[in-house]
Amino acid sequence: LVDIWYPAWNRFGRFIVPEENPYLMSIEGWLFSKSGKTLINAENFYDEKGERGKTNFILRLLNGELSEEWENIDTIGEQAFLYAEQGSFKKTGKRASIYIDLPKHVKVIGEKAFSGSNLLRDSLTIPETVRYVGDWAFNTTDTFRVVIFMGTTPPKFKFSEYEDESGHKFIAKIFNWNASTTFIVPDGCKNAYKEAFPVEGINLVEESEYATSVISVQNPTIKIRRNANMLTLKGCKQGEQIQIYS
Repeated sequence: LVDIWYPAWNRFGRFIVPEENPYLMSIEGWLFSKSGKTLINAENFYDEKGERGKTNFILRLLNGELSEEWENIDTIGEQAFLYAEQGSFKKTGKRASIYIDLPKHVKVIGEKAFSGSNLLRDSLTIPETVRYVGDWAFNTTDTFRVVIFMGTTPPKFKFSEYEDESGHKFIAKIFNWNASTTFIVPDGCKNAYKEAFPVEGINLVEESEYATSVISVQNPTIKIRRNANMLTLKGCKQGEQIQIYS
């Protein structure tokens, strides 16, 4: 067994791989290549409280315990997080404060990697190392407000053409976006991204056009996004005090 893929990954729970397997391994129930560089599938199960997707790997990652394993990933496989959800969302309709950032060294994001998932919300940063993004990769449950590209060279985007039952042809939607979504690229790179991402109607701007500052700390993860019109805090626990100095 050298390569593995299954069209209904989200039906599985935890993966257990014997240490002597020469091709695969599991970490906290997630399935990886033996090198740990390719995340094939993330566990997606109901725990004893009936909460789906609130996995040990994500919780330990947010606690800073698995940062080395996460940053070692250079490929997020097809459907790796397909329909992965925050723990309390299905049961109560309320979303826990769980946000994951992409690994800093990731190069490939497979088709439907986060399709139907709500682990990525509001804003998304694509590291400069990313070289390929598959179709439907970030077609998440929530519309992104901001998508930030860090690389001066755009990744290759896969735009597959599909046809519905009525014969209408359409192109795969890589990101869940709408007219209010802003795509931010490095200064001087707008034309390159327009050629790589030829989608009509997107609001594509350069960094200097959209002044944004981001501050991230762990335990809890707090992100501050600022532009001319808003200041947003994410990941703060109830009762915490935050001082902001201009």
